[in-house]
Amino acid sequence: MMFLALALPLAAQEIDKTDKIEEVAAPPAPEGRILDDARLFTLEPHVLDALSNSLTGLSDRTGYEVYVAIFDSLIASNLKEQSRVLQEAWIGEKPGVVLVLESDSSEYELGWSRTPDAVTESGQKVPVLGESDLAPQEQVRILNELSGLPEVEEGSMRSAETLIHTFTSGIDQAFKEVDEAEPDRWNVRVLMLGTGLMAGMLLIGLLVGAWIRRSDRKVTERLVFPEVTVGMRLGAPCGGGKISSRSFDVLPHE
Repeated sequence: MMFLALALPLAAQEIDKTDKIEEVAAPPAPEGRILDDARLFTLEPHVLDALSNSLTGLSDRTGYEVYVAIFDSLIASNLKEQSRVLQEAWIGEKPGVVLVLESDSSEYELGWSRTPDAVTESGQKVPVLGESDLAPQEQVRILNELSGLPEVEEGSMRSAETLIHTFTSGIDQAFKEVDEAEPDRWNVRVLMLGTGLMAGMLLIGLLVGAWIRRSDRKVTERLVFPEVTVGMRLGAPCGGGKISSRSFDVLPHE
């Protein structure tokens, strides 16, 4: 009975903790796109301003919403849940991502916006990407770049600065590659269109030439009746119709 009495309050605390994780509220979206709840940049605000300007310029240029949130420690939530909550509150249905850093644990999580999927005839789901979306392979590449960094030092402003800079640079590079590839795709389309037009003009020229040659043959063409052998008719070798003869006697004058 004593164990049960102690277990019930603990179970109630776990239930309350779960409820708090589910009901965690999101703070308002920061104007500079970086929420420094851990106050890492308090002594050097110019560094925070430079990073904020970088994020703002990136989002304005690409249409991809980018935010960063830094906390000392997450008590009523966890990194994955906090990134999801902030992504839904700050970005919503628009394309974008939120980087959530927990300074005390030196861990971070990315909350990506989900893109709609198209289902093929075979039942396979394929993401539908807009002009301001990042392809899944680009997201994986950014994650790999962040994983290659040294571990974020606890409470270190420089480590957080390196993490944010690498994060934004990866997104910026992904969109630059798309912009650089667009003229190449346009050139290929123009080349294919030009080739098609040349082939069409060549075909028309061949048809016109064939029509002209056929017309010339008709102008110089001579029609000849075939020779036909006709038998003798009533002794007349060339008579083809009726032949009659008349004879007259001249009478002498009285």
